[in-house]
Amino acid sequence: MGYCRAGDNDVNVSMHLEGLDRLRGKLRRLPDKAQSRVQRSAIGAAATKVRRALINAAPQQSSEQRDARNEARIARGRKPWARLRDAVGRKVRKGRRTGDYFGVVGVDSREAPHGHMLEVTTKLGHKDWGSKAIASVESAALEKMAERMLTSLQREFAKL
Repeated sequence: MGYCRAGDNDVNVSMHLEGLDRLRGKLRRLPDKAQSRVQRSAIGAAATKVRRALINAAPQQSSEQRDARNEARIARGRKPWARLRDAVGRKVRKGRRTGDYFGVVGVDSREAPHGHMLEVTTKLGHKDWGSKAIASVESAALEKMAERMLTSLQREFAKL
């Protein structure tokens, strides 16, 4: 389900949901467009859960350090860097070859280019903060995905 990218370190997280085969059988009875809506909604809900965990686990810098760094950037006519927690985002994408939907959760390097350094730096004591956050929320994300899939299926069947 989830995919967290931090610099050169990729963390792939695959989640399996019990009873998913039964839900997929119901899902196949829907038109293609409705199937896509249900899948995107369920994966988006799980990706949001993972995103919230990453935001809460993101290491924070003191406001004085951040202000000093950003003042120098603004003086050079550049945009200030965002806080790491503000740069964590999520997207739902469709695979080109398989057509399966997947969630992408991670730090936007355009907003916070220092995000990849925090993931791999041991000196600051923040090693693997993203991986640990994803592992801690995996079961909650699965539950949210199942819950959203059921509500979306009910909504789509009501439309028929």
